[in-house]
Amino acid sequence: MIHWSCNSPACFRCEACPKNTYKPLSDPSPCTPCPVYSTSDPGAESCSCPAGFKWSEGRCVMCSEGSISQPGSDACYRLDHSLSCHDFPLKTFPKPTTIST
Repeated sequence: MIHWSCNSPACFRCEACPKNTYKPLSDPSPCTPCPVYSTSDPGAESCSCPAGFKWSEGRCVMCSEGSISQPGSDACYRLDHSLSCHDFPLKTFPKPTTIST
């Protein structure tokens, strides 16, 4: 579903929110940039986290050491004998020193 944001005060012409921004369907405000480490497709209603991060309190938080997540997940899972790194398509991301809210 594509969500739109007006590009002028008169709102004669509207455009889909660009990649890495979002706008909830019922929100009349402009498109909002995705929080650090998160991404979105053009026209998105929300942003999502990459593999190795989870969505928590409106931002992406890196999974703790020994844990893993799927892209777009809101939970990290501890690696144990039933899971392996091959079960998850992880990428390497820099560990943040601080994340602003």
